[in-house]
Amino acid sequence: MRISALVLSVALFTACLGEGGSAETDDVDDAYPCEGELPTQDVEVQSVDAYTYNGDSVILVQYGCCDFFDEVVNTSTCELVCAPSGGFSGNGDGQCPDFEAQATHEGQLYTAD
Repeated sequence: MRISALVLSVALFTACLGEGGSAETDDVDDAYPCEGELPTQDVEVQSVDAYTYNGDSVILVQYGCCDFFDEVVNTSTCELVCAPSGGFSGNGDGQCPDFEAQATHEGQLYTAD
């Protein structure tokens, strides 16, 4: 069942990307697949990118200010997975040090003007 959900998620995401390779939107809320506000930070979102990480569809939400963590959110469960970068050290929360090496970039969903 989980594999079917993953295949469906990837198929839907790929269909949204279309031939141009981008499903980018001008509205950051449209780029966030979960109900409600973007996760935890009360600062402007710089970009939202889609990735596949450890077999799951996730988004990376990057903030452009003030040493906030950049957050990886699972698009199926809407749960915070980790913060691979950002924070005071710039190295994130240490929960996914392999994100850069293991994640596959699927496309940019939003970028601030």
